[in-house]
Amino acid sequence: NKEEILNSFRQRITNNINLEFEEAKKQVKKIANFRLSEIIK
Repeated sequence: NKEEILNSFRQRITNNINLEFEEAKKQVKKIANFRLSEIIK
């Protein structure tokens, strides 16, 4: 929900760029896995 997204943003805004880049890669991988699993079904 919107509140969870805002809370996550507030926590992540202070991350250094390397930490945030690593988190972004994890999120992209998670999204790709969801999409691929839907295609494979």
